[in-house]
Amino acid sequence: MLTTPHHARLTGEELPVDLMNTVWSGPGGVTDVLATSESTMDWIREIAPRLPQQHPSFTHWLASATPLSARMAAYDLRRLRDAVRGLAGELTGDRRQGIPPVPDRATALDVLNSAVAGAPHWPALVWRPRSEPELGVQGDVPGGVAAVGQIARQAVELFGGRDRQRLRACPAPGCSNYFLDFGRRGRRTWCSPSCGARVRTARKRQPG
Repeated sequence: MLTTPHHARLTGEELPVDLMNTVWSGPGGVTDVLATSESTMDWIREIAPRLPQQHPSFTHWLASATPLSARMAAYDLRRLRDAVRGLAGELTGDRRQGIPPVPDRATALDVLNSAVAGAPHWPALVWRPRSEPELGVQGDVPGGVAAVGQIARQAVELFGGRDRQRLRACPAPGCSNYFLDFGRRGRRTWCSPSCGARVRTARKRQPG
């Protein structure tokens, strides 16, 4: 896990939220997990097993991505990340400072919807020898575009569905993570126990 003295990258959330958490600001400046093609490919490999459906072109691309296609994927993911962070900020009333500027709502929606439309695919039934039938996908799009499109589609479903009411911005100082509160009573305050412990420790140290 990537860390700074005041921030730990939160992972394991829904993929659009994990994407939101790939950038943060700390004492040393802004850290961006998607800053380079190499680091972006590492992140894609990290989340690849969690993509709901493995597009055939994606599997091939992940194993043999060209430098150009990796740069394009990094660019597209950064644009998508900034768009969903902007929408998440509006939805949660988040006014945290220190993160690179996010687009306005109209621009963010255009980026998000374009990412979904740019990766057309449709369901397909896959039935391999000596295995059970399973749901797959088909579509004649490059692997990197297919990956970005799947994450964008999940973001559309998140913001357009009931789970958007569970989206939270961690209020701990120095933290820029978003998370989904799936607690029974919606009482999760911090993105992680470490953020909660850090805030409680700071409160105890305050005089009187």
